[in-house]
Amino acid sequence: MALARVAVIAFALAAGTLAIGCSAESSDVEAADEQALTTAKTLTKGISSPTGLAVTSTHVYFGSNHFVASGDPELDQQMAYWEGKYSRVGISGGRREVVTDIGPITNVRTVGSKLYFRMSGGCWISAVDTTAATIEVKPVYTQSDCGEYGLTDFEVTNDALVVLNFDGPILRGKPSGSDMTQIADLRIGTTAPFFDAAVLADGALYVLSTRSLFDNQNHSIPQALYRVGVEDGVVTKLFDVTSSPSNVVSDGKNVFWTEKGTDIVALAAGSNQPKTIATGLRHVVELAADGTNVYAADSERNAIYVVKDALGTPKKKKLADAKGVQAIAVDGDKLYFATDAYENNKPAGIIGVIKLPQ
Repeated sequence: MALARVAVIAFALAAGTLAIGCSAESSDVEAADEQALTTAKTLTKGISSPTGLAVTSTHVYFGSNHFVASGDPELDQQMAYWEGKYSRVGISGGRREVVTDIGPITNVRTVGSKLYFRMSGGCWISAVDTTAATIEVKPVYTQSDCGEYGLTDFEVTNDALVVLNFDGPILRGKPSGSDMTQIADLRIGTTAPFFDAAVLADGALYVLSTRSLFDNQNHSIPQALYRVGVEDGVVTKLFDVTSSPSNVVSDGKNVFWTEKGTDIVALAAGSNQPKTIATGLRHVVELAADGTNVYAADSERNAIYVVKDALGTPKKKKLADAKGVQAIAVDGDKLYFATDAYENNKPAGIIGVIKLPQ
């Protein structure tokens, strides 16, 4: 089951009670003036707080969002909110087109010609045919009551749509959104949001519980990583986690994440022993993986890094400078990215592209 060619939204994961493998690099903190391997091209600009970066054969899809507030702290506790638009631009640049006039769009997956998406806190999933002559957004799945947190996440393959409800149930149905049935329930203790996030890898769903679960006696339940079979719904707890990881992605078989915002960790297919593959970054905000290499967006260094041969003999290098980088997505021999910036009180972030060096 092929994963979408998207920048997977941050997914917290950790090595837990298992020992992390030795780092591939013992002292790899780069100097601030490290030479980048390549430079970037701007496809479009005027972006702020980007989300939902995804790439198809013809377009780059992205959200641009802003915070609406009155400036009154007491009033804004209840009334402030985020809003945005989800748009696309050609992979070579050109005119920007609006896909949907809502946002923030936070979860995006592509399968075949379809791009599936949902809004943060929403109880629905919609899709657009990326090959159609005109943009037409169609509803795929709606849940009448998914709680105050909305649907936590979803994954889609050529054969199935898998939906994660905020409090533990996992549903599976057809990619059209029909015939949805519950295949698993990871509900434990209180009904606080169960899922931190999830990612599809090696034919299964890897799920991380939140850090806010308590049993009926109000005892804290350790955060843990689970493996859930997409076909049979069999749940296997892999291990407890004790750190605060994030930015989990999959290349279709293996899972990668960051710890402390500075280290990159890999969990190879079929293994339950995580291994650190890179250290010395400053503040990673997103990862991407292509089956051979892993890419990291470091917002403090304003740069994008590559870890070559991630599961073999990993070697980290600075790929390109990208001030304000917030999101990345790799597709073939190109890496696309989104930045967040303001100039003269106006959005000045960009959607850019890098041709990956051989």
